[in-house]
Formats: sequence, C-alpha cells, structure tokens
Amino acid sequence: MATVDEILGPASVDDILGPPPVDENLTIAVDSILDAPQEGGGFVAGAGRVAEAAGDAIGHLFSGDFGMRREELGSLVAQTPEERTGLMALPKAFNEVLIRGGISALDVTMRALSAPLVGGAAAVAQIARESGMDSEKASKLELEILALAPVALAAVGQPGGRAPAFRAKARERIMDASQHLPPEAQLPGVQSMARALDEGMRVGEQDGGVLPVGVPVPALMEPRITQTLHKNVVDAAEELLTAGGVQRAEGRLLSDQIMELVQTRRLTTEQIGAVLQKHELTPEGFAEIWRVNIRKAAQDMQMLSAVEQRLKALTNKPGAEADLAALQNAAGLGADARGLNWWQRVDNVRRGLMVTQLATAVRNFETQTGRVGLDSIQQAMDAGLRRMFSSPEVQAAHPVDTFGALTNIFVKPRATKKQVDAVLDAFPVEQDRLFNNWMSEFSSGAFGKAETAVRVLNTVNRFQEYVIRRAVFQSRLDTALRAEGKSLEDIVSRNAMGEISRDAVKVAINDALEVTWGKGFSPYAKGAEGMAGSFIKLMNEVPGASMVIPFPRFMMNAIKFQYEWSPLGYLRLLSASERATVASGDFGAVSRATIGTSMLVMAYQLRDSEYAGEKWYEAKLPDGRTIDLRPFNPFASYLFVADIVKRKRDGTLDRLTAHDVATGILSTQMRAGTGAFILDSMFEGIAGLDVSEKGVRALRNLAGNWLSGFTVPFNTVSDFLAEFDDAQRIIRSGQEGPNVGPVNLGPVARSLPGVSQSMPAAQSPLREDPLRREAPLVRQLTGLSINAPKNPVEAELDRLGVERKEYFPSLGDPMADRLLAVHMGMAVERYLPQLVESAEYKDMPTPVQAFVLLESLKQVRGAAKEALAAQEPLLAARLKLEGMPGRKRKALDALSGGQITEAINALRHDPSVAVPAP
Repeated sequence: MATVDEILGPASVDDILGPPPVDENLTIAVDSILDAPQEGGGFVAGAGRVAEAAGDAIGHLFSGDFGMRREELGSLVAQTPEERTGLMALPKAFNEVLIRGGISALDVTMRALSAPLVGGAAAVAQIARESGMDSEKASKLELEILALAPVALAAVGQPGGRAPAFRAKARERIMDASQHLPPEAQLPGVQSMARALDEGMRVGEQDGGVLPVGVPVPALMEPRITQTLHKNVVDAAEELLTAGGVQRAEGRLLSDQIMELVQTRRLTTEQIGAVLQKHELTPEGFAEIWRVNIRKAAQDMQMLSAVEQRLKALTNKPGAEADLAALQNAAGLGADARGLNWWQRVDNVRRGLMVTQLATAVRNFETQTGRVGLDSIQQAMDAGLRRMFSSPEVQAAHPVDTFGALTNIFVKPRATKKQVDAVLDAFPVEQDRLFNNWMSEFSSGAFGKAETAVRVLNTVNRFQEYVIRRAVFQSRLDTALRAEGKSLEDIVSRNAMGEISRDAVKVAINDALEVTWGKGFSPYAKGAEGMAGSFIKLMNEVPGASMVIPFPRFMMNAIKFQYEWSPLGYLRLLSASERATVASGDFGAVSRATIGTSMLVMAYQLRDSEYAGEKWYEAKLPDGRTIDLRPFNPFASYLFVADIVKRKRDGTLDRLTAHDVATGILSTQMRAGTGAFILDSMFEGIAGLDVSEKGVRALRNLAGNWLSGFTVPFNTVSDFLAEFDDAQRIIRSGQEGPNVGPVNLGPVARSLPGVSQSMPAAQSPLREDPLRREAPLVRQLTGLSINAPKNPVEAELDRLGVERKEYFPSLGDPMADRLLAVHMGMAVERYLPQLVESAEYKDMPTPVQAFVLLESLKQVRGAAKEALAAQEPLLAARLKLEGMPGRKRKALDALSGGQITEAINALRHDPSVAVPAP
C-alpha cells in the first residue's frame, strides 16, 4: 500500500519545501511599525484613529440584516399573502419562525464572537498606516491577521510518516519569517503550505504505513482494461447490464459497472450463466473483462472478491454461492435467505410487520424530516464558521444551499426522484444499498411470498423513507459536484454519469442513510463502530434477542446521534484527527455539539414549563390530556436527560430502572407504537422468571408478545374503527389467555378487530373506568399518541416517581389482578383525590408525601382484597393456597398426600369462578 514516503521519494523535507519564504513587504511593515515616529497629531490623535478604525470595522460587521431575508428562503416560507392561507400555511409559518429566527440568532452570535478578531485586525492595520505603511499593504496585513484561527489548528501534528516533519518545518519558518510579530501572525505562503499538508496529506496509521488523503497516486489510477476486449465479451456485458437494470454510463469503465452488478443480487448465477452461454463464453473467457493490475484500489477489493466467487459459482464450485452471499451481506446489501436460519427469516418478517402502521410511517417521516432540518441548520452554521475562521481558499456554502434537502422533500420530490434514479441507475451497488435497506433494519432479499407481503404492507413506510433518502442524496451530491465546478443537472441531461466519482456517490448515500437512522456499522471496524457492528450482529443472530431489542441498528444510530449532538460531542475534539478535520475547514463536530447542547437546554425548559407532563416523556395539552413522546426517539432522549436534572434538583429522583434507561437513553421502544404496553409486559415478564407457575406464565406472555408482532398491521384497522365505534376504543388485556400449550394467545387476540371484543377490558387500579384509546384516528394520521387526562392521584404518583409495583404488587394471577384493580380503582378515584389536594398534604416535604400516599394506597388495596374475597370466595381460596411460601406448601402437600395441589388445580379449573364480562 502506497505511503507518503513512497510518494515523496528520497528527497528531504528541506528539498521539497525549498528555501524559506520571505515576505519583504511584511518585514518592512513590521520595522516601520516598530521604528517610525508618531505623526499626524501625536500619540493621542493616532490612538483615536486606531480606536475609530476598530470601531468602524466592528460596526460594519453588525451592519445589514441579520440572518436571511424571506425571499432567500424561497418556497420554504410564505412569499405572498395567498401562501399564508391554506394547507401549507402552518408549516410555512413554522419554518419562518424556526429557520429565520434560528439563523438570525446564530448570525448575531457568530458576529459577536468574531468582533474582537475583526476589531483587533483593523486596529493593527491602522497602527501600520499611522507608522507610514502604504494603505494597500496595511489592508493586506489586516487580511493576513483574519486568517489566524485555522492555521493554529492546522499546526496540530499527527503521528506517522514525514507529515509531522512538514508541519514542524512550516511552523519553524513561520517563526523565522515573522520574528518581529507575535507568533500568530503567520505568512500567507506558509499558511497555504500548512493547509495543503493538512488537507492533502492528512495521515493515519494503517498496515505500518501512512495512507494519503486527497493526494492522487498514479499507481492507484491506472485503467483496469489493458487491451481491446473481444466483441462477444462486450456484448455479453452490455446484455447483463440491461438485464440487471443498470444504465450504461458514458465515461465509466464497462468492467467497473459489471463488477458492481455482480456484487448485487439483481441477477442470479443461473441468469448470468445463460447470458454467457448465449454469447458462447466460458467463465474464464468472460473474466477477460477484469484484467486487473496487481496494484488495484483498496476500495475495489471486496468487489473483486465478489467477482471471484461469482465466477467460481458459474463453474459449479461447491460453497461459492454461500461465500458470495456472505460478501453481499458484508457490503450492506441485505440478508440473503441462503445465509439465514429459518427462525431468523421468520423473525425478520415479524419485525417488518411491526412497522406497518400508518402511525409509524408518519412518525418516521416526522423524525427523519426533523433530522434533515438539524443537518440544514448544522450546514448553515458550518458555512458561517468557515467564513469566519477559514482562509479564502476554503469555500463555504451559501446558507440557502444548506436547505436543499428540505426543498427536495417538500417542493420538488418528483424532479428529485427523476434525477436521483438517473444517477443511481449507473451505480447498481450504491443504488441497492440506498433502497434495499429500508427502515434501518430490514433488507430486501429472497424471502419469498412472506417478504413480498411485508413490502406491500410497508408501502407507505418505504415511500416516505425513500423520499427523504433521495432528497438528502441529491442535495449532498449536487453540493459536492458544484464544489468541483460541475452541475448535476447538466451531467444527468447529457447522461455523462462517468463524470461523477463513485466516492462522491458513496459519501452522499452514507449521509442519506445516516439521516434516516440506517447507517451500517461494520463489526470488523476498529473502535466504537466495530463495537456497534458486533452488537447488531449479535442481536440479529441470538434467538430471542429481538424480543428485548427489536431494532439494534436503529438503537446504535440513536446512540451515535445522542453522543455527537450533545455536550459530549465536544469530547471528539480531544482526538488529533478530529482537530485536524476542524483545521481543514470541517466544523461539523463543533456545530453538532453546539446545536445538541441547545436542544438539551430547550428540553429542560420544556420539562420545567406548564406543558410538561408528570413523566419525562409526556407533553401536556391545555385540556389536561398528555402526549407520549417516546415514539419520537432519539429526540425524546433529550427530555429524559433534562428530566433527570430536574428531578435531582426537585428531590424526586429516587431511582432509575432498567426500563427507564432502555426507553430514555437506548431508544429501544417499539417504533411502531404497539408501544409501551407490550414493552412494559415484556420487562415485567423477564423480571418475574422463576420455576414456579409465575415463571411459566411469564414465558407464555413473552411468547405471546412475540407472536403479537405479526398482528401489528391490524392496529391501523382497529384505530380507524375505534373512531366510529366507542366499544372498539376500550383497551383489552391479553394477560388472561387463552393459553395454547406454552403460548398465551391473548396479546395476539387483543389486536384483532372483532376478536378483541371478547377479551376483558384492561383496568387501572387508580381509576374507576376501563382504559380507553384517545383520538385513535389522530394517532394514525399524525403519529401522536394522546392519553386521557390524569386524575389527581395518578398525576401525583407520576410526579413523585412512584412505580406501579409499589402500590399494586401482583397477586400472581392475571384475572385476580384485574378484578382487584376494579375494586381498588373505584375507591381510589372516589376518596384519595381529597388527600392529595388538601393543604396539609401539600405542605409536607416530598419524601413524606410519597410515604403518606403509599400508605393510603395500601389501606385501599387491603379493603379491595376483602371485597374481592367476598365476591369471589373460591378465587380467594386458591390465591391463598398459591400464595403460601414454597417450602410450606410442599410440606403440607406431602403430609396431606397431595391434597393441596389437587385443591389448587380444582379451584383453577372450577367453572364457578366466572370471568366477568368486559
């Protein structure tokens, strides 16, 4: 692998740098500043002019409009009175407040931060003029001073090769040439040299050598085809491209496009073999298209391996197809049925069905669009930072350009689709990577009819995700090409896709996948990415792991987002490589951490406002109803962190449960919104595993919850029916069966319209009426899960952070728990609100309030158990026998000849213990 030393050859650093640069004008200027006598009215007058120059420079900095004008934002905001009415009026008004307001605030902040530098540079230049320097030269000196910040960062060296020696020499010569000025005032010639070293020869350790970045290496750019191909080889290749849906792109090597096609799953080995046979070619003869030089580009190695395995498969070599599938999986092109166990295929179908609700598609669109908006703000901030701190050679995008992806989504999605499809038709591997991985977890592959059904049911979900991915891809690629002086529109119109580098396409696709939480993590990478990739691989391969973490890739993307877009993101600057990235003009680490910190502050303000619900994930509506924000993770995680800070301050932070951390930090909640109820049941089931009847019941519930993932598509139907059928709004409990073997089918039945009406109503021990769905149609159309207003006791328990198991421990039988909740809820809602609303209670310290309320609930629960025993004596008798300590029950059972067990079984199956109607 080529190193910097190999590229540079045997020449020494001094030979390559040449003689030290000398800026005579600057030296003369320095001498004149130091030695020239004060003129023009004396020292006081000169000082006044220096101060005036500094003031004028700062005043000019703050002149003009702040932020962006309405017309600069184009169709993102309303331009005419007509656009301020109608369906799009509200989002356009929101954009004007958010985007224009945010950019204006950012503009003011950036100008304020740069004011000392601008004023200081103007002052130095005026001192030079006062000392007799030519005005033009003084202005040049002012510009030199304004380019200090990136040079200071660029001077940070990295290990490996001779790049540190270059930087050391550059700094040494800066000091030599500007000895009469402070060290920060460095010569422009050496500035450009240091910048070129950082941008073009940034190094990193790998294989004992140094990889060049941005430096063209002739050995890596040699053409792969060294002689004219036979016509039948070319004809076969072009037919394969046509069959695989790949557009022949002018300017791209035929061998490259065939290589990419072979790496995908668009054509089977049998189809390729048929084309070769038609053109009278053997696999060996067709391989003539790849006459690859030994010194090939590293980025092609995996593709060449795929070619090799495909050729082996064509010659019927055993194991070649499996090896090819493994290579395709490693390339992120989706799971192949041949590489999966049957249970993995079934579980992937289940997970695909879990995200089929209309509400899920809407939520995903909202969170992904929000992520695009954050990226737009970040790019605008980056552009401003580059204008402030980078040299003129570092180009900064216009702030309007940063909103290209949002414009693609909302203004011209059809034109964007046409342009993107035209480009990606020439890049099949990248096209499949962008579109065959959808919803960040599920990959298209050979799943047969089951997968076809999943894809059909996910039509809305895939549509919204593809719209966003295309928008981001087009925006990123267009920006990259314009930086090279090219036009994407022009390239597409001429079908000159060969002018687009594959690296540019890959970078744009990586950005699109990251925005939609679909970034892949290689388990073979080093550091955090390798750990994330290994974790995803483990969760996808271990049976049952998807019960707890159904979407591990989304979780890893969420954690990455939360780290980079938070105060923790500043820690990235501790890395020398990250500092060098900033020095090159990429301020992404700084801007992301800054925006994330602002979002955390905003989250705290929400948690400390009148709109905050009692739980960390709740937002309160004016009518008292609450919105569950957990399905909007990872954005909801900011509320979790803010709530911890607030509870610590208020003295209500007693404990953090595994469930809190899982939903608040790790974003493991089901994105489909089947939601919290199933997740809560799973956590309770896992916590209650033992060898008793309770453990068996927990395993049955886990199995039932797993199967309920297959019925999620019916939730959309149920919500639409519930909008017009009040009985359908009642939430049903699946804890009581029916049990079929080792599985509780209750969670499955409660999701099926019609069948669910035969299930008992879910009951809270804190309210009299059964639990109900609020605004089910609104949930499906907007993604917002709205809950009924809380009664005073519910609100107080949530405020104090009291968990359900503290005031309502299970009796060990789901039917008994439900009946007990009926009796208890009646008493709680009728009598305990007076307690929590009394002046005496409100004057108590927080810990005392929690103790008094829990003791009151225990008394109510005791009375409810007595009422239940009077109503259902046989059920109470069975619970009493089952509630005996294990050893005591076994001892009595042994002494009585098994009568205790017989009595429990008889009571458990006694038809007189009736289940009340819903």
